Amino acid sequence: MKWVQTEFGDDASPAVTRASRVAILSWQSYTFLAHGGRRFDSEKDVAEQLGQGFGVRSALGFVAHQAKKSGDKADLNLVVNEDRLNRSAWVRSAKTRTAETLFLERLLKQARLMLPA
Repeated sequence: MKWVQTEFGDDASPAVTRASRVAILSWQSYTFLAHGGRRFDSEKDVAEQLGQGFGVRSALGFVAHQAKKSGDKADLNLVVNEDRLNRSAWVRSAKTRTAETLFLERLLKQARLMLPA
């Protein structure tokens, strides 16, 4: 939440509320994998900024920049469906971890249903 509040200000809590569960899990995984990062430079293309230093702070800066540019509210769901963010190895790894989490949750739910009470 620290970086979300830093990048989105008063829109931080509403942005989290608007985000899908998959997006929230992806951001949580991303935060675990790359908890910092450089400040996003809106003067440069995203591709130029990708790499080891493109952490969660950088990606949230990109989301904030996209919102400002379009005049819309910040959309944390971009981590799931924005191709430019998907070029980051950190984002792809976070999405993989999210898929694993959702799979394991479903597997556990099914196993519990099969076990006698």
